[in-house]
Amino acid sequence: MIVTKARPDFTGVWEIDLARSILRGSAPKRILVEIEHHEPQVIQQIQFTPADGEERRLTFKYETGAVLI
Repeated sequence: MIVTKARPDFTGVWEIDLARSILRGSAPKRILVEIEHHEPQVIQQIQFTPADGEERRLTFKYETGAVLI
């Protein structure tokens, strides 16, 4: 019998705990990350609200196991 180890699924909404985090520079108001993980694709959407209150969004898409050169 061959047993394979399942990869973790990081799907969900994650928010940084600013009180427990050490950050350089001025502390943001909020950092929220939404992850959609459907093996092998991962989509990460980051909502960043800096101290000035102007919300910014970033999206990263990648595949697990990919080799970057």
